[in-house]
Amino acid sequence: WVDVALLPVLNVVLAFVIAGLIVLAVGQNPLRAIVIMVTGAFGDGYGIGYTLYYTTDFIFAGLAVALAYHAGLFNIGPEGQAYVAGLGVILVALALNGMHWAIVLPLIVISGGLFGAFWAFIPGYLQAKRGSHVVITTILFNFIAVSLMGYLITRVLKPAGVNSDESAPIDPMTRVPALAQFTDIFKHTPVNVSVFIAILALVFVYWLVWRTKFGYALRALGHNPVAANYAGISNQKMIMIVMGLAGALAGMVAVNNVGGVQGRLILNFVNGAGFVGIAVAFMGR
Repeated sequence: WVDVALLPVLNVVLAFVIAGLIVLAVGQNPLRAIVIMVTGAFGDGYGIGYTLYYTTDFIFAGLAVALAYHAGLFNIGPEGQAYVAGLGVILVALALNGMHWAIVLPLIVISGGLFGAFWAFIPGYLQAKRGSHVVITTILFNFIAVSLMGYLITRVLKPAGVNSDESAPIDPMTRVPALAQFTDIFKHTPVNVSVFIAILALVFVYWLVWRTKFGYALRALGHNPVAANYAGISNQKMIMIVMGLAGALAGMVAVNNVGGVQGRLILNFVNGAGFVGIAVAFMGR
């Protein structure tokens, strides 16, 4: 209970105390600042809708870090993995443009997951086969993703006659629907059906890590690679599979944003969510 409940609560309290001291130092009331933060995030349907939207991205990115960390791998690459996954999402969505979202959604989930998995698999392969540390390679692959996607968006996917750097739009019928379509509580907010995928991802990762033979091997690798190898676990194979799964989870950020909120592929749509996921994973222990 200390690991699961007490320490995360103490982390949050300490963060509020330090932030409160900073607010006090600039001459403002820290209690008033906290009230504004809490009511802004949870005070009404509009605030909750935006909170759930950001939470969706942070869940996917946090799981991408946490899953790899259980295997002793520090995945710093969800930002780039999600960015590249946007390519998989937009290609499938535009190919099926005009079809109902219920048909397209599973396909863009698969496509985004595969593209994200591919971008994470390469650093996993390099560590497993070549000894290149995954921390370094995933950091560098973030920069490669920015350059690659910038080229594709501005030179390949950008429609003729369009001034802004973006792909063609996804038909409203094909886009991941906003929850505002089903209830007025979240009117004018970006939260969409992806939030339910995030909840399913949480359950899946818990089941995978703590209730499967694969999860046992994953945790054994994280605790002691030498002992895991001695027990018959292929460390190289596990590293590549785990990194691929982590990248697939990060790729769901693209489903939320490209397939839903933006309805098109734009520059830097991930907007730092991949890096926030690192903090989320560690705050959630």
